[in-house]
Amino acid sequence: MAIRTNANRHVAESDPVYSCELCLVASPRYLAHRPAPKYVTELVDHVVLLREGNKHRNWSKLLEDEAIGVDQFGLVMSLGSTIAIREAAREGLGVALLPAFVVQEYLESGLLLSFLPLLTKKQKVNFYLARLELPQLRSYADLLRQAFSKAAV
Repeated sequence: MAIRTNANRHVAESDPVYSCELCLVASPRYLAHRPAPKYVTELVDHVVLLREGNKHRNWSKLLEDEAIGVDQFGLVMSLGSTIAIREAAREGLGVALLPAFVVQEYLESGLLLSFLPLLTKKQKVNFYLARLELPQLRSYADLLRQAFSKAAV
């Protein structure tokens, strides 16, 4: 069983198990050397932290109304997981676009700062359960749905 951000043929249920906003973030140390972009197009002048081998759907959606695409980022660092991207951002290595729940504690503690919030608040990311069709996983899926519904309150 996995929780994924895209609904594909491996997803047994089409309803998302969780939905949240995305945040553009960077560390105070990074932003001390490169001011936070005021416009999306200014992201091309920053180191952008991306998921390795990913189609970058969230970035593409964020940029769709702008005159730039993911392929126009000049400086890119590819990392293997969402947590690796968050930690690289915390260490001051670049800017990241991450689900709000992944960075919430870091934002509250000041380890990361958010920028362009009006732009990212328009964009939500949905998480789906992807699993093999095994009866044993049904009760676990129900438990996850209950936990996520309590977390959203």
